[in-house]
Amino acid sequence: MAFRITGGTGLLGRYFTELLEEHHEDYTILSRQAAHLDQQSKRIQTDYSQASLEMIFQEGDIIVHLAGGRGPKKEISAYTSELQLAQNIFDAAAAKKCKKVIVASSISVYSETETLPWQERDTVETIPKSLYGLNKRYIEMLAEYYTVHFGLDITCLRFSHLFGANEQNNYMINYFMRLAYLNQPLTVMGASNVKREFLYAKDAAQAIWQASQYETKALILNVKGSETLTNLEVAEQINRAFANQAPIERKDEDVKDFFAPSYMDGARAEATIAYAPQYAFGEALQEIYHEMELLDDEIPEKY
Repeated sequence: MAFRITGGTGLLGRYFTELLEEHHEDYTILSRQAAHLDQQSKRIQTDYSQASLEMIFQEGDIIVHLAGGRGPKKEISAYTSELQLAQNIFDAAAAKKCKKVIVASSISVYSETETLPWQERDTVETIPKSLYGLNKRYIEMLAEYYTVHFGLDITCLRFSHLFGANEQNNYMINYFMRLAYLNQPLTVMGASNVKREFLYAKDAAQAIWQASQYETKALILNVKGSETLTNLEVAEQINRAFANQAPIERKDEDVKDFFAPSYMDGARAEATIAYAPQYAFGEALQEIYHEMELLDDEIPEKY
């Protein structure tokens, strides 16, 4: 048995492969880019066609599907390749009699704030607010189709708002961490009274590991973070963890936050795969700060 991982070099993939190394597990990272095929390499090149995947997958393998964009897009055509990739993975895993497939889904499949904290069943009669969430929900339904009609064991993990070390994008939390590291002031826009749930990628990686170790008939599980926070609370905790003395600047405090509250109920994952978040937000930030200190490259404010 081995783990075969798509998206293994992304934020979550990096944390998960580190966990596999700690457990001394055999794994392969799938990549469209050519790999150096030597004893030290864990990568293998694929075009992600079903035929190519069937040459890589082996009976009894655990497939961990993390590949896919995290940012919202405005055209449904932007997600077509992700849907096709999911189908190719499911077809190849069924053909090769893989043990399990674990798929990264998202809190973005939810929409109705009246039902907070969201439970897995709350998507049955609701429509996601974004095409990104709709894409994730469609992949979940495709997974259910392959579970019912092909007997494939698939678990979809709905991750909350992920954060971790060294992401090269300008999402608020990553931008704030870089500013704090550089001892620059953080600017919080709007009223900042809406709370969202944040999930440390190391906790998310542990949830994947737990899902791989437990026999479960649960198709979908919420993977919640340890805390729900406003943007102002995020900024305050980042400054504290990074020892940033620059003051937090507030702008447009009379303007409503442009996003809705979002947080999930994690009881099903705790009961099914014994998952609960282990890292408080501040503890995770301290780890990230120490990782940033070890970087050789100069850290920019923005990418």
